[in-house]
Amino acid sequence: LKEMAARIRARGGLLRIVTHINHPAELTAEALIAIRNIQDCGVELLNQTVALKGVNDSEAILQDLFMQLDDLE
Repeated sequence: LKEMAARIRARGGLLRIVTHINHPAELTAEALIAIRNIQDCGVELLNQTVALKGVNDSEAILQDLFMQLDDLE
């Protein structure tokens, strides 16, 4: 992954991966390690979150999720 990201950057591009994290509970220690490893390869991570009734349909949960994701940059 690191080599691929470097080749893409050398051509003026940027390798991006989109995650689908919908709740702060999904940001486990294992997930955070994986995210950091991907970022260390020079890959930009984006996230797509869908609103799920009864899961993340409150402002507080979404705020918590988005703040934790933002801290990963």
